[in-house]
Amino acid sequence: KILFDKSKEKKYQAALKLGDVYDEMDNFHFHEAKDFYLKCLNISEEDLAAYDKLVHLHRSHGYYDKAIEWQLNLINLKRVQLSKKQLDYQYFRLGIMYEEKGDIRDSIDIFRHIVTERQPDSLPSLDRLISLLILRQEYPEAIEWLKKKLEINTSISPLRDYCRLGDCYITNSKEKALEYYEKALSINPESIAALQRLARWYELNAQYKEAINILNKVIFIVSSKQNEPAD
Repeated sequence: KILFDKSKEKKYQAALKLGDVYDEMDNFHFHEAKDFYLKCLNISEEDLAAYDKLVHLHRSHGYYDKAIEWQLNLINLKRVQLSKKQLDYQYFRLGIMYEEKGDIRDSIDIFRHIVTERQPDSLPSLDRLISLLILRQEYPEAIEWLKKKLEINTSISPLRDYCRLGDCYITNSKEKALEYYEKALSINPESIAALQRLARWYELNAQYKEAINILNKVIFIVSSKQNEPAD
């Protein structure tokens, strides 16, 4: 809902459109686009569209600090009541922007907030949280969330998450790592990702013959697929 009277609507629409035109042009027109979006906010102080445009504009030009600032302002709007679905999306986008900026800890905190306070069954947020925890080698927490995701997820193959569980366990519980790699292969015996991990497991345990046998199997599978006739 646009928070201004009808007499200002044409000015608002014109400013928004001009901002879009400049935004779609080359990088040299960033400031013009920004100025027109700011004019929209001068007309309509808490207009969602203008905030969203400013977030996108700064993000697309790599100005993440400012994009995040506008995103936080959008989330904290007082006069505009965002629906739960809208707020969930805005928090998710905030987490993605922190990740794009390289602020992994802040990104983890946002995705953890989403899955603990807002959307416990959000598979995309769980997946991002898990990936970032693994990136930071925070394996115990990653394992907890992977198991939670497996409980929630009933429609997508768990093969990838079994592989990731194996990766989390491989440094301190080799038996558990092997268990999850084998679970992944029970779903798809020709999974390249799972076979490569299993070969690595054998290599780490100095079982080189088994590792070589599995890698030879990987080469055979890849070669067979490349030689398959086209439809």
